[in-house]
Amino acid sequence: MSGGDGMEILQRGPGWNMTTRCVGYGRNGGGCGSTLKLGIDDVKMNTYHDYDGETDTDYYYTCPVCGVCNILDYSSLPYNVTAAASERFHNSRRR
Repeated sequence: MSGGDGMEILQRGPGWNMTTRCVGYGRNGGGCGSTLKLGIDDVKMNTYHDYDGETDTDYYYTCPVCGVCNILDYSSLPYNVTAAASERFHNSRRR
């Protein structure tokens, strides 16, 4: 575009979402089998130190039906989702 007017948004996309099933993978076991549609704000991040002292990161959601934590495969998440989860995690630790 010329003139420095900037980009025009013609139509916003629907945003990221992911369909998954609560299986309790990763924490507390169990899982209720509910099929859920996650949005970007549903994905949380947690860091922890494993047995050899390395810091690992998990991305997860908590099932709204049974309250069980489900760890997500990092490779299935786009960058904007992991970046948003990371920002929320670090902002919550600053308070």
